[in-house]
Amino acid sequence: MQIHDIQAFLAVVQSKNMTRAAEELYLSQSTITHRLKSLEVSMGVTLLDRGRGMKNIYLTPAGEDFLPMAERWNALWKETEFLKKQGDKLSLSFGTVESLNLCVFPSLFLSLSQHTPRIKLKIHTQHTHDLYSLVERREVDIAFVLREIFSPNIKKEPWRNAPMVILKYGSTAKAKQPTISNTELDANDEVYTPWSGANFTLWHDKWWDPACQYRIIVTGVNLIFTLLQDSQKWAIVPMWLAQHATMNGSFRYYYLSDPPPDMICYKITHKFPKPSTQKSLLVLNKYLSQINIL
Repeated sequence: MQIHDIQAFLAVVQSKNMTRAAEELYLSQSTITHRLKSLEVSMGVTLLDRGRGMKNIYLTPAGEDFLPMAERWNALWKETEFLKKQGDKLSLSFGTVESLNLCVFPSLFLSLSQHTPRIKLKIHTQHTHDLYSLVERREVDIAFVLREIFSPNIKKEPWRNAPMVILKYGSTAKAKQPTISNTELDANDEVYTPWSGANFTLWHDKWWDPACQYRIIVTGVNLIFTLLQDSQKWAIVPMWLAQHATMNGSFRYYYLSDPPPDMICYKITHKFPKPSTQKSLLVLNKYLSQINIL
C-alpha cells in the first residue's frame, strides 16, 4: 500500500469525480484510475462504486470503513515529511554549580538560546556531587564543577582556574586592587562559604579559628552579597564571583597576602557520550572558547 494510492483515493472521495481529482493532484485520469485499482488490490476489497452512467463516485461500505483510516494515514505521512525536512534536532543538557551559573555562564546561555539551528536546551543548577551523578547517568551531557571526584565513566579536565580574593562592601576602585594581609581580617566578621576541596579548608583553618562562634556560614551565592552590605563583613570568593559583584553592585575585591590555592573549574562529560549530542557539544565548545573568567 503506497501513500500516493491513498492520496488518490482521498482526492476522489472529496471531489466525487475522477477528472476533478486528477486536476487537483496534477495527474492524468488514467494514473488516478491505476492508483485506485492498486489500492483496492492491496486491500482485497472494493472501495468505490464507479461505472458507466454514474456522474459521481460513491464509497462502498468497505470504503466508508477505510476512509477514516486513510485520513489518519495521510496525516501521519504529512507529519513524517515535516519531520524529515527539519532534519536532526540539536539538544543539550547542561549542568553547572550556582556561582558559575550566576557569574560566568549567562552570556553562554544567551548565545545558545539564539543559535541557529535552534538548540533544545536544558540547564541544571546543582551541587558538584549531584552533577557527577547526573553525568554518570547520562541525564546531563556536560557539566562544570568545582572539585574532582573519581568516577570510572566520567572524563574530567580543568577548564578555567581563578584566584581566591577578599570581597567587601564599598565603592569599586578604578586602580589596581590593593592587597590585604591575612592577619588584618577578623574571623568574627567573615561570611564563610565552604568552597570545595580539602586544600581550601586546611588553608583557611591555618589562618582563622574554625570554631569561631560569630562567623556566618552560607552556601548560597546571592546571600553573600546581601550579608556583605554590612561594611565590616568580608568573604573569600573566586575571582569570577568578585568581578560579577563589582560590576553589578557597590563591592570591591582585594588580593590576599597569603592566598589559598586557585579555584579550579572542571569540565566533565561521560566517556561514552550519546551520539545525538555530538553536534550540540561542538556548538557549545565554540561558545566556551569565547569566555574569559578573569
